[in-house]
Amino acid sequence: MGEPEAALRVLARQGGIQMNKYSCLTNNPLLVSWELVFDTQYRELQIQEMFTWASREMEKGHQLCSHPLSGNIRPDITPYKSILISKEIGEFDFFGYDIITKARDYTFRLMKGGHFKQWDAACCHDFQLIDATLIKYALERNP
Repeated sequence: MGEPEAALRVLARQGGIQMNKYSCLTNNPLLVSWELVFDTQYRELQIQEMFTWASREMEKGHQLCSHPLSGNIRPDITPYKSILISKEIGEFDFFGYDIITKARDYTFRLMKGGHFKQWDAACCHDFQLIDATLIKYALERNP
């Protein structure tokens, strides 16, 4: 068990995070393999499609709970992105929707040439761990 996975499990057991508040939209297979106690929705999507998926969920009334460009890793570099949204549907989140659409537009501009970096398995695993660590920190800051 890796450090981010262990830390998420400890936080959940200690009740430090209300895991039932969040859904995690992800294209990171590592988060799915951990079988964490919060709702993880996995799709095999390119990173720019992740932002479109998140914006559509927000159009239904979900709130944005983590920044889509967290981690200072440009979306044209990493193939993985996980985004926390509220599990409950509520009022439309104008501020969060603005953030997610700007992130989506920024990503589409970066990917305009259709250049996708191809990473080996070790690099992909590293990017998965980075993404999982960012979700861990988002959950710690938004109990």
